[in-house]
Amino acid sequence: RMYRKHIEYIDEEDLYVITEFLPQVSWSGLYNTIPAAAGHHIMEGRWIHDERILNDYIQFWFTKAIPVAYTNWIGHAAWQRYLLNGNATCVQSIRDGLDHTFREYYISKYLREITINNSTVTPCWWQDDGRDAMEVSISGSGCRPTIAAAMYGEAETIVKLARMEPLNRTLELEYIKWQELSRSIILDRHWNEKIQSFAVIPTVPEMKDGSERNKATEDVASDCDLSNVRKLNETANVRELLAFMPWYFDTLIPNEQAAKFLPMWNELFDPNGFDALYGLRSAELRHPCYNYS
Repeated sequence: RMYRKHIEYIDEEDLYVITEFLPQVSWSGLYNTIPAAAGHHIMEGRWIHDERILNDYIQFWFTKAIPVAYTNWIGHAAWQRYLLNGNATCVQSIRDGLDHTFREYYISKYLREITINNSTVTPCWWQDDGRDAMEVSISGSGCRPTIAAAMYGEAETIVKLARMEPLNRTLELEYIKWQELSRSIILDRHWNEKIQSFAVIPTVPEMKDGSERNKATEDVASDCDLSNVRKLNETANVRELLAFMPWYFDTLIPNEQAAKFLPMWNELFDPNGFDALYGLRSAELRHPCYNYS
C-alpha cells in the first residue's frame, strides 16, 4: 500500500516514476525523485505485474535525469529485476546510458587518490556522507565502502550487459577492470583489522570537536573524540552498519576470502553492537560517539 502511494504518473511526459517522499522536498530532483532510494525502489518493486511502471522508472534515470547526486546502484537493481522477469528489453536499453554515466560522471566525481603511510598512492571511491544518504555519521565523509560497493555493482552490470547481444568485448574488458579495482579497494583498503570490519577512510582533517562539517549534540559522551575516530587516510575506528554494504553484491567477496570477513557478522547480534529491540543500530552501541548527530 505504501509503495503504491509513491508511484507517480507524469502526465506531460507519459511516464511513471517512484518518489522517496510524498510531499515535494527541496533536495529532490526532477519530479521529486532521488537516486539514493532508486535501487531500493527497483529491488522492492520487482513484484509489480505492470512492468511498464519500473521500465519507465529505470529508463528515466538514463534519459530524463542523471543519477549522480547520491550514491546509487540503479543498474545492479535493474539487472536483478531482469533475472526475475526474464525480460531483457528494459535492461539492455540502459547499457549505453549506464556506461555514459559511469564514464562521464562517476569517475570524475567520485574517484580520488589518497596517500597511505605517507608513500603509497592508491585510488578510492569518495563520497560526502550526506550524499551517501548517511548524513552526520560518526565516520564522516571520505572514501566509503558504500559507494565503492555500489560502483562495483554498476561495473559488474555493464560487464554482463556487454556480454548480451549485441556483444561488446571492448566494453566488457574495460568494465572488468573497474569491477576488479572496486573490489580491491574494498577488500584491501577498507578492511580495518583492529575492529574486524569494513570502515570509511576519512580524507579531510577533522577538528577535535568535529566542527569541520558536523556538530556533536549535547547528548554525546564527553570521551567522544572524533579526531581519534577519523584519522586522515586511515580506516575509521568505529563499526557502522554501512560496513555491510559489500555483502549486498553477492560476487564482490570471493568465497575463498569470505572467512576473513565473516567475524563482522557477530556484531549484528550483539546488544552492545548493532542489535536493538526494534531493528539494527546504524553504529555500535558501545562506541563513545554512538549518539553523535
